[in-house]
Amino acid sequence: MKKVLVVSSINGIAGRNGLTGIFDFVNEGHDWSIRFLQNPGDSADGMLPAALRGGVDGVIVSPRAMTPGIRRLLDRPVPVVMVHNPGGGVPRHGPRFSLLKNDDRSVGRLAAEYLLSKSRFRSYAFIPTPSPTTWSDERLAGFAEALSAKGMAPVVWSAERQPLGDFLKSLRKPAAVLGATDLEAIDALAACRRLRIDVPSRVAVMGVDNDEMMCEATKPTLSSVRTDDVALGRRAAEELAFLMSAKGPLPPREAILVPPAGVSERNSTRTVPPAGYLIQEALSFVRRHVNEGIGVDDVVRHLHVSHSLVRARFREVYGKSLRDVILDLRIRTAASMLLRTKASVHAIARKTGFASDAHFVRLFRKKTGSTPSDYRAAGRRSSRRPAARAGSGNRTEA
Repeated sequence: MKKVLVVSSINGIAGRNGLTGIFDFVNEGHDWSIRFLQNPGDSADGMLPAALRGGVDGVIVSPRAMTPGIRRLLDRPVPVVMVHNPGGGVPRHGPRFSLLKNDDRSVGRLAAEYLLSKSRFRSYAFIPTPSPTTWSDERLAGFAEALSAKGMAPVVWSAERQPLGDFLKSLRKPAAVLGATDLEAIDALAACRRLRIDVPSRVAVMGVDNDEMMCEATKPTLSSVRTDDVALGRRAAEELAFLMSAKGPLPPREAILVPPAGVSERNSTRTVPPAGYLIQEALSFVRRHVNEGIGVDDVVRHLHVSHSLVRARFREVYGKSLRDVILDLRIRTAASMLLRTKASVHAIARKTGFASDAHFVRLFRKKTGSTPSDYRAAGRRSSRRPAARAGSGNRTEA
């Protein structure tokens, strides 16, 4: 029977899931006797000698901090598997050692790819951990790499520069926000509630770790990247079994990275209804630039979305394409100018983005049933017609 010491914390979802993975491995028939020690802090380092009394054949340690006691544990001649390293890099260690950790760059990339698949955000932001950590930096690096491939870059919040609420207000909307963990994401949700910023139509928020108790308790419920902590615990047990069977020292190895399991989507990032912000922002942009001859490509670039998404949304809401909606707005603008101004047909055609007078006249007639000149003349005749007095018995034709 192998005597194994497990030094970890069970206060968070990651620690509990890691233990599940270790025991999944042991329960498959591996003859291990496990001693468990709640992850000690500096004040509790005296607990380690007691846990090691009588000897151990191997150690799995998942430290919250690199305390003197943890460093002494890594130097022991017995096999040691370390899950995560709060100090970054590969620490000094004994002759048989392995380091495992989440592939935090992949965590950030997965979050970015998921948010980009929503195809509607004008800005992206990242909220790091309050104290600098290597894994938070890695998640940001992966997030930025995936966004960079699409021509985007995240804005990173700094508590020293501005309050979180001011930061969220400053983002171009709609915005997507990734917290380094679920805790940072929950802080963002709370700030949005205080500021009456709608989630997800104005700001979509997601976290990392998928602590279901927390994610389901927030309002709205929180989407989160699932780190595979069960797989991490199981892999740690498998690695320790390998180290305990090895004869003599092993050459140094790179850290073993465990990829994330996926994304759990909840209400904080679910797509807004078809008639939501995407449509409103598209129409607002078209109205602001209707006199510049803009087309579908200009709107798509402004929204940072795909052509297919725009096509689907406008078909759902209007039963016509965005191209037809833009043309309708240009014709209505031209019709209004014909009645309100003395500008020539040529000038109005140019102001509403038509390349030639003939093209303008043909489309105007198709949409209204008359030429621009006839439309203006009819409008002037109508405005000169005297209004019927109430009770006079006169009638106007419908």
